[in-house]
Amino acid sequence: MRWLGAPLLFLLLLAALPLPAADTNAIVNAWLTAQTNLLTWQADFTQTRALSTLTQPLTARGRVWFGAPRRFRWELGEPPQTIAVRQPTEVIILYPRLKRAERYPLDAASSGPWKDAMALLDAGFPRSRAELDATFAIAALTETNGLHTLALQPRSVAARKLMPEIQLTFSLRDNVLRATQLRFTDGSLLRNDFTNIVSNPKLDDALFAPVIGADYQVSQPAKGAKK
Repeated sequence: MRWLGAPLLFLLLLAALPLPAADTNAIVNAWLTAQTNLLTWQADFTQTRALSTLTQPLTARGRVWFGAPRRFRWELGEPPQTIAVRQPTEVIILYPRLKRAERYPLDAASSGPWKDAMALLDAGFPRSRAELDATFAIAALTETNGLHTLALQPRSVAARKLMPEIQLTFSLRDNVLRATQLRFTDGSLLRNDFTNIVSNPKLDDALFAPVIGADYQVSQPAKGAKK
């Protein structure tokens, strides 16, 4: 019966082989074209963090909302322990239990590795092929069980020093983002698997305009100064 294992193993390996360049471009372009119709998006997610120093990965649940072109809100934990809100000009990170907030400006005058890292958070919602290509180089595209996984490498040298690869998993059947995975230079992985996905729901603008309480300690780590 041993000979039956070889064909099965071959098929399993074949299922995850990178697609030819022509197929890659066609699939990526088809998915990006569909994204132009995506104005808002929301989902629950399970976040898994794999660290070389831990024998078991860390998991947590949360929710995420997206509003085109560059607004999102991530809430990690139930109830939320960390809230990250991306606005046009800054990223705000809130720690409700600690009564702390961090602000990261994204204006044209700002620069540095942290700004490149924050820009990577937009990776799951590119609006065009030109926008994708401006920030990332396509490393590979694989297909497994009808889901495509696109591996991207940041073009920014500073960004690659923090996060050398991002993977997006999506389905062309419904053009829905199913998962993201970030690989860091220390070998750790951060994966988000999305469920209960809703495309183009009506979202309250207040989601993207968090109120920072007077009792919060607010800092700007990028500038090294506290308010």
